[in-house]
Amino acid sequence: MRLLVLLQADVTHPTVNIAGIDFNADTIRNTLIVCAILLVAALIVRSQLRVGKPTQLQNIIELIVEYIGGLTAESLQGRNLNLGPLAITLFVFLLVSNWIGLIPGFKSPTNDWNTTLALALLTFVLFTFYSIRRRGPGGYVKHLLVVPPYFPLSVIDELAKPITLSFRLYFNIFVGELLLSLIITLVPTWISWLPGALWTLFSLFIGAVQAFIFTVLTVSYVAIATEVETAHA
Repeated sequence: MRLLVLLQADVTHPTVNIAGIDFNADTIRNTLIVCAILLVAALIVRSQLRVGKPTQLQNIIELIVEYIGGLTAESLQGRNLNLGPLAITLFVFLLVSNWIGLIPGFKSPTNDWNTTLALALLTFVLFTFYSIRRRGPGGYVKHLLVVPPYFPLSVIDELAKPITLSFRLYFNIFVGELLLSLIITLVPTWISWLPGALWTLFSLFIGAVQAFIFTVLTVSYVAIATEVETAHA
């Protein structure tokens, strides 16, 4: 019974009804907290910037920015697209969102399928827009019908991308936070700190990996969508 109560608490979200629509209040609150954290962090980082004598924090941030920016530029090689700022913003937002749920009393915004699906749909709109702009409306349709007997699979593949992208992120974060709650709740207090600490460290790693994977897949989908095959040019 205790396990069922804990599972229900992790699955359900307190809601608020606005104009007949239910919104998950904790997800909205925690998303706003993540945005506030990022804003404050940006102001702190900006105040620490030094030209010619970078601080250790500045070196770390520049390393992350250069790596993600370079990875994005490499994926979109030959295309006049600047997705570096978007990729960096998406990664940092997901990183903090995935980690905030490890703080007692908080749930990750990404522990809500509404959030992960919204982000995945944003990715879908993004790579569809760039694909149509690159190929033109006719070229986009032709791309989907590239192999006539299998064109339904091409359409299904396009539509499946946001679904799989959202579920991958959601379930990884949900299971991580659920297991942490189980450890803290079901394991005796005098020993729970050890498996809890180990699982927290593992969850930090998983949160970073999932933020990176989501970002890389977003850039990869745009790269694939804007690749015009010579056979159809």
